[in-house]
This record gives sequence, structure tokens and C-alpha cells, in this order.
Amino acid sequence: EREEEERRKKEEDENKSNEDHDNRVLKFADRYAMAEKNKAEGNELFKDGNCKFAAERYVKALGHLAKLVHVETTMKDEDHAQSKALKMSCLNNLAQCFLKLEVWNKAADNCTAALELDPSNAKALFRRAQAKMEMKQYEEAAADCRACQAVNEGDKAVEK
Repeated sequence: EREEEERRKKEEDENKSNEDHDNRVLKFADRYAMAEKNKAEGNELFKDGNCKFAAERYVKALGHLAKLVHVETTMKDEDHAQSKALKMSCLNNLAQCFLKLEVWNKAADNCTAALELDPSNAKALFRRAQAKMEMKQYEEAAADCRACQAVNEGDKAVEK
């Protein structure tokens, strides 16, 4: 019981240190650049096999993108498109991290979030199918596989 309490305390401390206290209202370009930087750092960490730390960077990037709500009314159409594309990429990358870490439910959740932005995103469909298979949700996995095939008809890699 004492060990469980110590583990929970350590987890709480880790979560507090990961909290984002950046509440500044920044211009789109500045906030977007911060998100891009975090994504790039996540990509480097992922390439080095540090999936846990890469995931943290992607989460941070998504946090910066979420803060764009302060400037959303003044954003141009291309800013919205850019922001959406970066969010999609971060969600897919985060899902891949969770697949590598074998945290199936979080992988599936991030894919679902990506699919809310673009219901025909092949990466999100495929990765969610992988996660659902691991969670033994075979019907849902099969549905995602079929959807992925429909979106990428004729793609030999998808058919495998």
C-alpha cells in the first residue's frame, strides 16, 4: 500500500512538472512556430527511439495549437489550414508513439481525434485499426481497415 502511494505521488509530481504555464496571447506566427518547434523536437526524439519523450513534445505542440483560439477570429484561411495540418500530423505522430509504447487506448484516441479533422486520413485509420486489434476490438479494427482500403484503393502497401 505504501509503495502504491509513493508511485501515485511520483506520478502527480511528474504531471505538475509537465503542466504548461504559458498563458500569453501571442500572434499566430509566434504560437505556430512554437508548435512547429515542439513537433520537430518530437520527430528527432522519435527517430532516436525515445517515444515517451517524443509523445510529450507532440502533446506540447498540440497545446500550443489549442492556444490559437485566442487569435482564431483574426486568422487567415491559410493559417487555419496550416494549423489543421500541423494538428493532424501531431495527432498521427502521437498515435504512433503510443503504438510503440503499447498504450493502445491512447493510440486509438489520438487517431479518432485526427479522424475528426479528416475522416479519410489513411494513417489515422490504419493506426487506429492496429490499436483496436491489440485491444481485441476486431470488428472496429476491420471497419477501419475497410475504410483505409476504400480511401487508398489500388495502393499495394495498404492492401497488405
